[in-house]
Amino acid sequence: MIPIPISEAWVLCALENKYKDCVKLEYESASKNSPNSLKKQLENNLGEPETRILLNNKIDDGEIDIDRMTDLPNVTAFKDRLNEVLDLLGCARSKL
Repeated sequence: MIPIPISEAWVLCALENKYKDCVKLEYESASKNSPNSLKKQLENNLGEPETRILLNNKIDDGEIDIDRMTDLPNVTAFKDRLNEVLDLLGCARSKL
């Protein structure tokens, strides 16, 4: 699943908004040409360009927790569908 508009909205929800009032982030500009694009906002928040390693470290450190993103409809839809598919495949795992 690809978040609307891009995954930066989900990461900013955790890091900048502390999981509050995040719905508006999903509708902000994803255009790299926008003066306040989500990618630029995330880079400003992180203080450096985002990398998979940096974001994985923030998840491991508990700074990003998908279970706390309760007011983002696209996150909820993603988690619900992922759990449905994993159930259909018979995959043993803890619920996301």
